[in-house]
Amino acid sequence: MTTKKQYIRVGTQYYVIAQKPLASGDSITKLIAWSKSNIKDDESDKDILKKIQKYIDFVCIPGHLDYQQTVGEFYNLYEPFNHKPTPGDCSTSLQFVRHIFGEHYELGLDYMKLLLEKPIQKLPVLSLVSRDRNTGKTTFLNWLKAIYQGNMSICRSKDFESQFNSEWVYKRIIAIDETFLEKKATTETLKTLSTARTIVSEAKGKDREQVEFHGVIVLCTNNETDFVKIDDEETRYWVRKVHKMEQDDPHFLDKLKDEIPAFLHYLTTWKLTTEKQGRMWFTQAQIWTDALDRLKAESRHTLEKELEIIISEKLQEFELEEIQFSEKDLIELLKNESNIRSQRNQITKVLREKWGLQSKNSTYKHYYWMDGQNGEIMLGSQTKKGFFFSFNRSLFGKSKNPTS
Repeated sequence: MTTKKQYIRVGTQYYVIAQKPLASGDSITKLIAWSKSNIKDDESDKDILKKIQKYIDFVCIPGHLDYQQTVGEFYNLYEPFNHKPTPGDCSTSLQFVRHIFGEHYELGLDYMKLLLEKPIQKLPVLSLVSRDRNTGKTTFLNWLKAIYQGNMSICRSKDFESQFNSEWVYKRIIAIDETFLEKKATTETLKTLSTARTIVSEAKGKDREQVEFHGVIVLCTNNETDFVKIDDEETRYWVRKVHKMEQDDPHFLDKLKDEIPAFLHYLTTWKLTTEKQGRMWFTQAQIWTDALDRLKAESRHTLEKELEIIISEKLQEFELEEIQFSEKDLIELLKNESNIRSQRNQITKVLREKWGLQSKNSTYKHYYWMDGQNGEIMLGSQTKKGFFFSFNRSLFGKSKNPTS
């Protein structure tokens, strides 16, 4: 006798496997804890408990063309891959890959093949940017979702600000639509995730657990130059500016979905044009774009603005015409007052190349506020020795120093 629900037992806990419907019309697989007594109440078969498949524990072993639901005596949390590669026409799909990846068309096909056939391979953070409408960025996410279904999660930026990550921690693709990573901590989380092999899984009401992490991150945003702050040495981002699509076809996504079996077959026959060069497969030179340079330039610009603000404020706060800071002093000020983590070479570039300053190796005064004997706040200073830069009010102009 068949049961109305599908149950499993993992360890000593019973679960019912349910398909949770989404507003989009899709569904996601959920394992919902179910008590032994409820199973007996729900099912008429008296021997139902003996027929339930039993596992020792959970694992997450990604697989698409060679997927396994059961791995030894363990239940695989990675969801089944429901598409079968089949020869056929996939011209619309190839056209769309060319639209998204442009001059990187062959690299784009390599990327899509690696997603499919090497499900534990780390890949760059693919960032699709454009201020224009009707570029296909969101369509690309929805297409990936149609291919990878429950093994892809489309999130919001604030989902990464929460301590709970059980909704996406076991996914192959983690996409963020309309990305603007305002908080530095969120940016750092994504940087860590892009290369992490393990991660701490946290869910409400459950113990924290160290698990393997195989996620690949895809970002889509209208902010072309300031959706994330990165430094010159950053190698994890593949930033592509996507242009308007030539035609506005309301059935375009449906056509892509219809071609999925044929497109997957094409990928299985596609010969990689690249070889693994590092932990994220591609080299920085291979995936370089003008859009990446603009993003890095804006990040440098933000650092420069913060330095101007902090130093100007210190000149006014301490009522000085000139003040001295070492690079280490400025790193600490940026961290403590602007929550910006910077490197010495980044600060040096601003001070030497943008502002034309030269350092000196001598003694200088470091100013700070201190409590006086009668409880008043007094300006104190201590002498430091080493390399430092001098900053005069005139460096920033009167508009930045209204009290000068």
